Amino acid sequence: MNPPRLHEELSLREIEILKWIADGKNGEIIAQLLGITERTVTYHVVNIIQKMDVTNRTAAAVKAVLLGII
Repeated sequence: MNPPRLHEELSLREIEILKWIADGKNGEIIAQLLGITERTVTYHVVNIIQKMDVTNRTAAAVKAVLLGII
């Protein structure tokens, strides 16, 4: 079992996107809020999922809350 990765490995943009995910926003809305494309949001979400060693965006948001990242 891998130890949980720390928030220092997440970029500021990834943490910002995690906060919006935890708030229930979808990729399209997050993109509008941040002034980026939905594809860019998806790119960041994929990176977040890999870095946090979870299977989906909801699990990433939950783990981020439990670790105190957001």
